[in-house]
Amino acid sequence: MAARINYEDNVFFVSALIKALSTGVVLDIDHDYFGEKILGDVTFIHETLRSLDKSLRENVYLIRRTEYMRSLLRTVQNYVEFLDSLKTSDSAFAKDLSAHAPRFERYREEQRSVAAELQRALQGAAAPSSETEEIISTDEYRFLFEDQAAE
Repeated sequence: MAARINYEDNVFFVSALIKALSTGVVLDIDHDYFGEKILGDVTFIHETLRSLDKSLRENVYLIRRTEYMRSLLRTVQNYVEFLDSLKTSDSAFAKDLSAHAPRFERYREEQRSVAAELQRALQGAAAPSSETEEIISTDEYRFLFEDQAAE
């Protein structure tokens, strides 16, 4: 895995994939051409969302973590809506995918759980912290600026 994860771009790209899939499954596209590709994309998105969520949970000191979590939450919710639409769509392509409904349902439930955990984490991040903030004392400021005054 990369040493530096570009959460903003990664989440944006996954979100764009979800939008493209949402459009694709309502079209009357040929399952023989696109079936395996869409199944692969659905699985790829599921695994990528799980991986991004895990990484954000582990990186508690990430500077824009809350912003990334919000963006990931919206993307996860869009993915769950997409999976829901597969069940209710009348398109021939979505009906062809119905053989994979148990897998999609499992993905849906896992992502709903991820969304709930993200919401709890965001609520916790919004709550005022009971920990005291780190405050720099006047002695520490004096020590830090002594070197600059001597120059």
